[in-house]
Amino acid sequence: MACSWRSTPSHSIYTNLNGNSNSTDCETKVIDPLLYRFLSSLNAKRVASPRGYQIYTLQPGAYTETLESLRESDTEVWGYVLGKLRHDLINDKCLVLKMLGTIHELAAEAIGDLIKSQLATIVETTSNEGTQQLIGEIRAGCSRQVQLNGPKTFRQPDKQFLVKGSYYPGIVIEFACSESFKELRQKAYDFIVRSGGRVQLVIGLEAGSKKLFKISAWRPEFYRSENGDAMRMKAITDRDIIRYSDGTLKSGCFRFHLQDFGRDLAVHYPDAHLTTEIALDYDVLAGYIIDAEQCDVLSPPGPDIILRVQAELLLAPR
Repeated sequence: MACSWRSTPSHSIYTNLNGNSNSTDCETKVIDPLLYRFLSSLNAKRVASPRGYQIYTLQPGAYTETLESLRESDTEVWGYVLGKLRHDLINDKCLVLKMLGTIHELAAEAIGDLIKSQLATIVETTSNEGTQQLIGEIRAGCSRQVQLNGPKTFRQPDKQFLVKGSYYPGIVIEFACSESFKELRQKAYDFIVRSGGRVQLVIGLEAGSKKLFKISAWRPEFYRSENGDAMRMKAITDRDIIRYSDGTLKSGCFRFHLQDFGRDLAVHYPDAHLTTEIALDYDVLAGYIIDAEQCDVLSPPGPDIILRVQAELLLAPR
């Protein structure tokens, strides 16, 4: 994956060193001091990025070497990077910072809770011990790093579900802005192809700049080629609309099954009903987005801003 992004970069937490905002200059100052110290230690160079992301190029090996150094010299930054900073590393030379907004964070949490509640309902209503055992061993994770095949690469899903004892999640949920669909699809490809098909399902949700809300989904597809068995990513839902830009909701449902929570589950849970269905109704998903939008409220101005405005009003000509 190259770092040659061409869309307008996000400026959510950056200002230029010369004090000008809204510039694409890679020399930026980070408001968050911990992030600033981390990027300074990396000697990272920012490139133009899709909305919702900050993309940096690195020297090969710089990420690992910097973390090892910070572990000894600056444990505060080291802990922040490993515990709080949402980021991916691609081919050991491309650092992707994901800047999720309130809407994405709350909606991702709500969708994860919806899946967990349906799993709990299945346990309560089935007498099949294999199904109960499997669901009892499904774990929901947030932004745990997932190491992928190839040059040093890891990704951090917005939400993930895995079966106890498995390294790779069976199901990954990712949020993105509509302007960042290319990056969303690339993440799905990395999870599926670079895990060797161990990630069974990636669900991608796009929130547009207006009210547009879409869903996509991908899974591995195994096939025979001239060179033998091969695997590729297959889209099973392609940017289906959940809510139109005028706010109108579309009826629909995305369905998946217990067998999607991990690979080779039929071997480990031979008696489980793996075709038991999980349903994400579009109206429910839209409701989560609407609730999250209502929580996405700007903070009130600080006292210094209020005083400055009052002073300007007093000095204004009458």
